[in-house]
Amino acid sequence: MSSQPFKISERVFEKIATVATNSVPGAVKQDAKLAGLAGRSLPRFVATIDRQAHAVHFDAELAIAFPSPARAVVQEIRESIAARVESFTSFKVARINVTIASFVSDATGPRVTREDLRWHQTGIDARSIILPTFHVEYPIVQRRAALAPITVNRNEAISHVECPPRIPVQTDGFLDTVERIQLRPVSTPPPMRVTTPPPVEPQGLNQITVAPMQPLRQVSAPEFPERKVSVVPFQAPRRISAPQPISLKPITIHPFGGTQ
Repeated sequence: MSSQPFKISERVFEKIATVATNSVPGAVKQDAKLAGLAGRSLPRFVATIDRQAHAVHFDAELAIAFPSPARAVVQEIRESIAARVESFTSFKVARINVTIASFVSDATGPRVTREDLRWHQTGIDARSIILPTFHVEYPIVQRRAALAPITVNRNEAISHVECPPRIPVQTDGFLDTVERIQLRPVSTPPPMRVTTPPPVEPQGLNQITVAPMQPLRQVSAPEFPERKVSVVPFQAPRRISAPQPISLKPITIHPFGGTQ
């Protein structure tokens, strides 16, 4: 195996992150054509590599199914990306900044639950593929056979070639068999005379006379004399004496028809 150094580009990390995201339940793959005139395809990743620290971090824009536990879906996406990046490239994922750019409602599909996320396989069990050794053999090709010479008798006369008789083709006389159509004369109306209206002379504008500004006149208002207002001093209330109430006399009521 060659020990020459190699370099992994940012595009490879973005592709690994995209495949890992699409495997998580609740993550929606959105086409740019279906997202509208100014839409973008999702998920979308921008990878930044720190080669000295042997680490990478991502800026992600995702589309999440609705309804679904969005926080749990994003956490599962982070874990899947980190596991697969380390498995394929041995790089560590330092940080993943996630922006949920769209919620996609799917009324026909099943609802994503935390139970679906629990059964999701975060990483990939990468196994080496062992191929059997094949013994390559050169194909055995038969040698080219020698061509046998062909003898041609040049003294034979060439036989006569007969062609079928020429078929006559009719090129005229077609109109004689078709009933002629009587053309009717077409009368065109006489040309109309176009009259040009006489030019209209523009009328002059009427002169507007503005009266000169008059000077302001001084307005004098009459002065009203001040009147003295007198206030009556407060007087204490006077005591009023009322007669004593008269005591009531008893009244005796006798039955009707009785004597008093």
